[in-house]
Formats: sequence, structure tokens, C-alpha cells
Amino acid sequence: VISPWNVPLLLAMIDSLAALSAGCSVLAPPDLSANAKTDLYVLQAGSFRLQEDADRRRGELALLGLEGTIERTTGDNGAWYRVYLGPFESRSKMAQARSITAQQSIDTLLLRRPRTP
Repeated sequence: VISPWNVPLLLAMIDSLAALSAGCSVLAPPDLSANAKTDLYVLQAGSFRLQEDADRRRGELALLGLEGTIERTTGDNGAWYRVYLGPFESRSKMAQARSITAQQSIDTLLLRRPRTP
């Protein structure tokens, strides 16, 4: 049953499942920590085995006016090329970028990263 009180929980579960299927092993919880105001927000706009696919996604984002970056990660399951948007200073700026990507059917995953001095 979906009702107004459990929608945030369902949205968090959907994001968590997407992150796990993309190969993430640690998920950032919602703003429960005291450091939430000092953290930066990043959107993961894709995770690809081939760098060419990541470059294609970054190009799609550029056509939408969004600047994407690609980070290569290596783990037990091989190399992955992850496309990120951000970091964003505020949730509202992140939400604006997420809205733009959603209009183009590009799924994103919200990640929170600590601000480094």
C-alpha cells in the first residue's frame, strides 16, 4: 500500500536497490547524520563496463546542459566506469539536475560525500 507517510521509505528502497545492482557496496543513508549540512551531493548517472558507454552518457548529459565526470573503479568484479553529476552544494541544485535527467529517462542515484577541506 502506498500512502503519503511511506513514500519516502519506498523511494529510499528503490534508490538502494539500484545502487546495489550497479555494484555499490555502501549506501549513503538519508540526512540522519549531524554532518549532513556539510556534505556534498553527487548524482550517479550510470555505471558501465565500457568507457565508450560512459563517454556516450556524458555526451547525453552535456546536450542537456549538465557537466558529467567519469570515474574508473576496479573491484573484484572488474573495472567499471561511473558517470557522476556534481558535486552540488545544496539539495535543491541536485534536485534540479535530477529532474532534467528524469525527463530524459536517465535514472540517477543520489550519493552523499563528505566535504574535504
